[in-house]
Amino acid sequence: MFYLVLARYLLNRSVTDTQFFGATQMTIEQTVSSQNAQRVLLVEDNTVERMRMRSLLSHMGYDLVVAEDGPEALAALEEDDFDIVVSDWELPTDSGVDLCQRVNRWALFDRPYFIMVTGRDTTEDLEAARSAGVDDYLNKPVSKAMLAARLQAGEQSVHRRRVSNGVSR
Repeated sequence: MFYLVLARYLLNRSVTDTQFFGATQMTIEQTVSSQNAQRVLLVEDNTVERMRMRSLLSHMGYDLVVAEDGPEALAALEEDDFDIVVSDWELPTDSGVDLCQRVNRWALFDRPYFIMVTGRDTTEDLEAARSAGVDDYLNKPVSKAMLAARLQAGEQSVHRRRVSNGVSR
């Protein structure tokens, strides 16, 4: 526990363990995220928002992979298993809604929990996201507290779904 607290402290200071221990090439951020079983795919095309969300998710200890658009996200999803997908609605090649529909067609029993992040806030947008299979919805700008709450709900949902379907990971 002490080492986890120390790692998080050092992570917040953007210090790598190579500066302290010299022998290993793994950063403190990688050490913290490797201890958390939850794998998150972040899909965001806006550089500033992507960096902000990456920082929030990394500091929360998630094992994070980042994609800038739909095709890159699909490639990551084909290559790896993810517990949660956090996707922007507006992407350059297709929408987060399109991405969610594709993911749901692939993975019937062990699909990731899908959180849509957007500036859209109409009832029609919410209904379109829900009908596409989006599990949760966050309006921009996303606060750390709201993101943490949605991610916790996602973790619980993924766990319940896996238990009921007999899927283990």
